[in-house]
Amino acid sequence: MKGRENASAALLNYGFTFYDTKLVARGGAKLASAPVWKAASTPFDVGIDKDLYITLPRSQSGDIKTTVDLQPRLIAPIARTADVGQLHVTSQGQPLATLPVHPLAAVAQGGWWRRLIDTIRLWFN
Repeated sequence: MKGRENASAALLNYGFTFYDTKLVARGGAKLASAPVWKAASTPFDVGIDKDLYITLPRSQSGDIKTTVDLQPRLIAPIARTADVGQLHVTSQGQPLATLPVHPLAAVAQGGWWRRLIDTIRLWFN
């Protein structure tokens, strides 16, 4: 019994000594802004739903990079739960996580004039 306790303690000590858990992105925090066509107001902020934590060896924990890729054409209305892009997390060129990003608030459709102007602009884009 004592041998198992010592082995478990050694494993825990190893993990706490050589690994580190970092908060990469907060849930509900702004990660990027994106323009949206036919919306009442633009741009709108996007983020993830829950906090994202990543555990890495201590030597790699400082090299975490995040990028947000958004869909090229976003047209209102957009619900709060809609996926509008992805958050990519990498460390030393290796992908660690990919999560969907959502609007931080629902994007309402603009008035008839805004929709008309943006429809004409979309014909030429």
